[in-house]
Amino acid sequence: MGQFRRRRFLAALGVTVAANPLDCLAQPATRVRRIGLLTTDSSDTDWVKSRQRLIPESLGRAGYQVGRDILIEWRFAAGKLERLSDLADELVRLNVDVLVAWGELATHAAAHATQTIPIVMYAYSGNPVQRGLVASLARPGGNITGTVQWVDVVGQVVKQYQLLKEALGSAARVASLWWPWAPNAEQLVAEMHDRVHKRLGLTVVSFVVHSSDEIPSALDRIAAFKPDALYFLPGGVIGTRLDEVTTFALRQKLVSITPGPHGVEKGGLIYYGPDGNHLVDRTVHFVDRILRGAKPADLPVEQPDKYELVFNAKTARSIVYTLPPVLKLRVDRVIE
Repeated sequence: MGQFRRRRFLAALGVTVAANPLDCLAQPATRVRRIGLLTTDSSDTDWVKSRQRLIPESLGRAGYQVGRDILIEWRFAAGKLERLSDLADELVRLNVDVLVAWGELATHAAAHATQTIPIVMYAYSGNPVQRGLVASLARPGGNITGTVQWVDVVGQVVKQYQLLKEALGSAARVASLWWPWAPNAEQLVAEMHDRVHKRLGLTVVSFVVHSSDEIPSALDRIAAFKPDALYFLPGGVIGTRLDEVTTFALRQKLVSITPGPHGVEKGGLIYYGPDGNHLVDRTVHFVDRILRGAKPADLPVEQPDKYELVFNAKTARSIVYTLPPVLKLRVDRVIE
């Protein structure tokens, strides 16, 4: 009798499984997660387009498929820095799961817009502790963590000018084309130029632009200054007219150095700094950890551990320049 009941139970179970074959294996449906990405740059720049490819690829390696389980809400200020606050507020209203802030001004705009949505810094330049964004690098506290490009901005930029001095030993006058990439950019630039002059003997003159419309006149003033070399920031305001800047440097046959890899990819001569692709992967790592339940407060802010020296050989040929042998041995990547 017991064996008969057992057979009837198994038969009934078989009917149930046959009628609903996946019920016993089904998992709760995973909702589509939404990532906001805020940047000062423009959507039509090569640099941004490369990140629009690399970020989904990195997410894919972490197990996500964009369009299936993740949507990315891109917001571009296109060099109009005054738009950042409104764009950050817009992403907050969309209630994104994570807000990725690309650079300093985007991070500050995001921090002002929300104290609850997790914010992941991408390539922040500066010390986020000193600027009140996190409690410490090891234990950020609050809702912000991510990757820092340089904590000691002045020290890193001095290293780049040292490289410029090695690349062009005869250099004495350098034009520095930059835009206000951080709340205290003016103070930082004055400090770094003073240190460069004292340590390296270079005279660096600032040419600052607050909008893309100011770039042509700034380039005219640089031409009148007749520098030996050009240092330029490639993103934000300048990024919207980067072709114009690099074409100018080529036409003037200027040795140029830039703190962004896309600056040398677009025609600058030398880049030295963090490996940009590695920074993408590490930023996505933070997004992944947060989507899986980690709190930004408990995720240490990361500084880069991979640096690269990139040399544009095509630009060198155009300006009739030869890299000194000692620097040639240090080059990690050559652009032909």
